[in-house]
Amino acid sequence: MRKTAKLLWPAIVITLFILLSACASAPQTPSGDANGHLEAGRQAIDAGDYSRAIQEFQTAIAINPDLAEAHFRLGNAYVESGRIGDAESAYKRALALNPNDPDILSNLGVVYYNQDRLDEAAQQFQAALKIVPDDAEIHYNLGGVFARQSRWSDALAEFEKAKSAKPDMAEPYLGFGHVYRELGRTQEAIQALEKFLELSKDPQWKAQAEQTLKELRGTP
Repeated sequence: MRKTAKLLWPAIVITLFILLSACASAPQTPSGDANGHLEAGRQAIDAGDYSRAIQEFQTAIAINPDLAEAHFRLGNAYVESGRIGDAESAYKRALALNPNDPDILSNLGVVYYNQDRLDEAAQQFQAALKIVPDDAEIHYNLGGVFARQSRWSDALAEFEKAKSAKPDMAEPYLGFGHVYRELGRTQEAIQALEKFLELSKDPQWKAQAEQTLKELRGTP
């Protein structure tokens, strides 16, 4: 499994949208190969066809309700479609079948984060880190939760772990920059955001970082 629901703190704005066309339901008496529908769903997600992906994963589950990956990927498709409540249900079913999968734990944490259930989000990320202690993205996500809770020292510690695990990852520097700004450590915030701009390839995040830098420097 691969995690796809990524928490983007502090650029946490995630646009939720409703599919314009109704998702077709799984057949009442499904037949065929569950893994074949699973693969078709993966291909649909890769193509950005989330309605089709949801249908394929639902069909795979109807054929084999114990296929944990189908529940997991259905959750991913729901996240991509902005159906956060449905994603939570799908991830919970996946987790019941595979309770020690860090990707499921982490994605459920992202769902909780986006529902402002911060304590629960932290618990999910911490549980995932017990299994994959060097996962940079999960450390970053946990740091984002702590930052939302104004637990500044804990947030900085998690961003530091993310940086150590993956030195070329841009996001921890964005986290450092925003936490340092909140703490009034202006020069450190500037240095962190400058490093973020060196590493990041995301134009939206870079634009936000550049705006924050202007504010910190007092330039128009």
